[in-house]
Amino acid sequence: MLLPWRTLAFYAARKLAQDPRAREKAAQVARQTSDEARRIANSPDPARAAGQAVRRAGQQIRRHLRATDD
Repeated sequence: MLLPWRTLAFYAARKLAQDPRAREKAAQVARQTSDEARRIANSPDPARAAGQAVRRAGQQIRRHLRATDD
């Protein structure tokens, strides 16, 4: 059952690599994710920091969805 997901992931990665805008966006997301992980790791309360990161990510997604609906 893992093979179709793996094939799909590789297909998506190849398509992503072909599109310069998508590559730039993927790099931006990777940088944001690493910054967020660093913030969580350096926090005195990692569980709270992780919760805040999830909340911020949810807010970003909601803002993006609202912007595309208009």
